[in-house]
Amino acid sequence: KMKDKSRREKAGYFWYYYKVHVIVTVVVVIALISLVRGIMENSKVPSIYVAMVNSNLFDSSESSLVDDFADSRKFDVDKHPAKFDVSYQMTEGVADNTSLGSSQKLMALLSSKDIDVLIANEWVIKDYAEMAAFANLKEVLPPDLYEKVSDDLIYFEYEDDGKVPIGIDISDNPKITADDTYKEDTPPIVTIGNNSERQETAID
Repeated sequence: KMKDKSRREKAGYFWYYYKVHVIVTVVVVIALISLVRGIMENSKVPSIYVAMVNSNLFDSSESSLVDDFADSRKFDVDKHPAKFDVSYQMTEGVADNTSLGSSQKLMALLSSKDIDVLIANEWVIKDYAEMAAFANLKEVLPPDLYEKVSDDLIYFEYEDDGKVPIGIDISDNPKITADDTYKEDTPPIVTIGNNSERQETAID
């Protein structure tokens, strides 16, 4: 029926009768490619995972904090990405969907040894300190570094161990103040995950 028709007419005929098939096929192929890429990306072991709670950043690209560190240490971020997650938003004393979702995700990643460094407000840090989520900085930091940050240490009182340094107030850190990362009334504290398998990188 179409053998004497022009190329344009043949294409028009094909599109008229088979456009649904073509569109569905294209959508399925795109979905499969996205799925495979997502699986491959998530299967990569990160060089470092930094989680930031309640920051003013909408996207990790707004700060070069982690990228600069990865560049300075010559990490192969194609094979081992430097993850910087600023999606956590929690409100003190409020159990809304956003706070609950962030809280559950945070607890899961801290327990599974995925989070190396957590930066958050003091009330967030104290909540997770009760679950022994953070390393004792006196035990893990080199003595000279521990001495350097001694005036900015944040402590948590444990029943068995007494006062333990679990975090460092970094509200005066130039990298934090330059990016206006936190509001003045919610100073950020940096901690190291107690279960992190990359503690040396976190300390660095």
